[in-house]
Amino acid sequence: MKYTNYLFLLALPFLLMAQLPEGVSYIPESGIYHVSFRDSVNQRVYTWEFEPSTKLHPFLDVLVEYESNTGLYSYEYTVINGKNSQQNLIEFSLEYDGPYLQQSQPSKKWNLVSYFNLPLIGWNTNHSAENKDQSGIKPGDRVEEFILTSQSMPAIIACFFSGYSSTQTVPDGLPQHIENYFKELMEFPENKVRRWTIGPSAEIESLTTEQQLASLRRMTDQALSLEWIKTVRIYSNITNSLNETEDLIKIESKGPALNKLKQLLKNLDKDRGEHINNEAYFLYLHHIRHLERRLSG
Repeated sequence: MKYTNYLFLLALPFLLMAQLPEGVSYIPESGIYHVSFRDSVNQRVYTWEFEPSTKLHPFLDVLVEYESNTGLYSYEYTVINGKNSQQNLIEFSLEYDGPYLQQSQPSKKWNLVSYFNLPLIGWNTNHSAENKDQSGIKPGDRVEEFILTSQSMPAIIACFFSGYSSTQTVPDGLPQHIENYFKELMEFPENKVRRWTIGPSAEIESLTTEQQLASLRRMTDQALSLEWIKTVRIYSNITNSLNETEDLIKIESKGPALNKLKQLLKNLDKDRGEHINNEAYFLYLHHIRHLERRLSG
């Protein structure tokens, strides 16, 4: 998997260049697009540079806690702008289409953002050409305490990041095919770097116990493909435990089913860090705890 991803990254600049419209070139070292075209009326040559907002290598860490008195989950994210990024990270958002939740920011430098036409919720920082070096998260730095509070359980969701770009608009006078190309690059999702994390999903709440186990198995497949689960052996152990738990529930053997879930959680505690990452751990922790409450009720 890692080798395949590495080959894709090596080939990416060539794929981009192969798809570029006439008059546009891409400079991999700077991540800048260079536009050069001749005006058909006065035959003058015009040039323009486009800086995408995706010159980032972002990472996330997450802590998820459940408050039994309120029935609410707290999702606390740490956003890391990788040292190989070429821009300050100025926006972080999460895929979310559920009911109202509480949202708080790390400091007054960050704003809460609602996306009226997109299923997202997020944060951004005040930025301009004058303060671009001071705003956001610099390469190699991190910011903690992007917090969501929700009644919804965790699921695997997409998250998005944007960097500070000197290009805010597409200038008038570009040939139509070039204008259309760059307008598309400035729209969602092309104008953001996508990663995966865990976050609240209202969809889980309506599932039966059997459906929740089936959903958790599907997320286990996804966690393996994302390399949140580091070995096939751990993946097989988790999948087998979920299958055996479902079989026990079907014959109404709740006690052994609970014991199976407790043993799975004990194994996950042991494997956390070396064999599974934080996203996977908190995903299983809170689903198993929820299933325990269901079976004990």
